[in-house]
Amino acid sequence: MITFVVDVAQWFPNEKEPEDSYLDEEENDDSSRRKRRVPQFVSAVEVILKRTKHLTSSRELKIRLLVLKLIELAVLALTHFSNTLCPLVHENWPGVKLNANGDNFLARKHALKVIVAMCQITGSFMYRRFTKEIWPSLQESMTRLLADAEKRSGDGTIISESYKYQRSVLKHLVTIWENIEPLEEDWNSVRHILSAYSCSPFIHKDLVVLAKKSLEKNVCKLTATLCNERMGRTSVQCRFQYKFGLILTPRSQIPSSADDCAVTFTADSRSFAQTGNSGRKSPSFLKI
Repeated sequence: MITFVVDVAQWFPNEKEPEDSYLDEEENDDSSRRKRRVPQFVSAVEVILKRTKHLTSSRELKIRLLVLKLIELAVLALTHFSNTLCPLVHENWPGVKLNANGDNFLARKHALKVIVAMCQITGSFMYRRFTKEIWPSLQESMTRLLADAEKRSGDGTIISESYKYQRSVLKHLVTIWENIEPLEEDWNSVRHILSAYSCSPFIHKDLVVLAKKSLEKNVCKLTATLCNERMGRTSVQCRFQYKFGLILTPRSQIPSSADDCAVTFTADSRSFAQTGNSGRKSPSFLKI
């Protein structure tokens, strides 16, 4: 089945969901129930995802890992069929959540990849599921692992499953959030985790580098979110250079400390600039 869903993605890369995939009831003469018009390969993947939900809670770790991989690939195979995918995500979610919040880091890492794929394709459909059911546990795990590293005062073992899990989280965290339409406070909670990892001397340098890169992306996404919330814009193009250690905050919330920088709105509300405590204005780095 894994081979099949991989082949589907390769065979039909440009196949998209028809605009009339959901017919109006009044247009349906044969049944009062709405019917969907989907390609045959989509129906085949749909059948697979209806069966995987029964196996994600298996006692055998190997089976769970295999099923999670299958779900990830099947979700990606339906990239252009979100209307079909959303109900299937809902059906498979309990099992994915169970593995994402479990005790086995290998299963958690595989479940995280599934969540990344789900968020990329279904977007805000995943917002409440991730923020309420995954993010609190993920935050707690990352904080605990960082605290454990500080107690050991060592570099950690690169081949350990906990290291691989942390690496996967730091790599995919911003990708998850940017696809589910987060709020400003959501980005702030992400920044808190990334900041802690980016300046820790007790973890492996690879994790520090990943955290710094993700933190740079986080600053851009936070600024874009502020723009959208305050101006009602729906899209923002970000181009900026980020100095590590600076924190983007609204102008009204700037403290007196010297290390903060602000997002300044120009009079015509079409460009932004970054200013530090020196008062020097850097080139505009946001363009709408």
